Amino acid sequence: MQESNFGGAELALQSALHLNPGNYEGILFLAQLRHYQKEFFISDAVFERLLDTFPERGQETAVAWHDALLTRQRFAELAGLSLRMATQHPAHAPPWIHSALFALRLEPNLGDVLDKNAAAVAALPTTVVALLRAEELGRSGSASTATQLLTG
Repeated sequence: MQESNFGGAELALQSALHLNPGNYEGILFLAQLRHYQKEFFISDAVFERLLDTFPERGQETAVAWHDALLTRQRFAELAGLSLRMATQHPAHAPPWIHSALFALRLEPNLGDVLDKNAAAVAALPTTVVALLRAEELGRSGSASTATQLLTG
């Protein structure tokens, strides 16, 4: 779709959602469209709205949001979402923890991200918290301390 057609498509989508505000697929498409237009403040709010409004489709929404964040290399936000999903959905925690570790390894401000998501980090299993802290220590030049944290 050409850039000039986005406005018309978005207007049509907004009109359809006004007529049917419970249209999950339409709202999801709007969130993705806004994200790809780099309107992150809006897209993040729409994804949050989807998580709140359609909790039964939370995993589906989170995966779509995850993919959008990954595509735009928004690693701090990806790590935050992944940590949150790991704690909210323990049955699906392993892939979310893996995603968080991946994002954190690519995020230059690791300590800030962990601080911002302290509640989610605290709710994770102690082995995962140790791994996150070891990553932080290793990056700050304390490799021996990180190794000690992981080995004993």
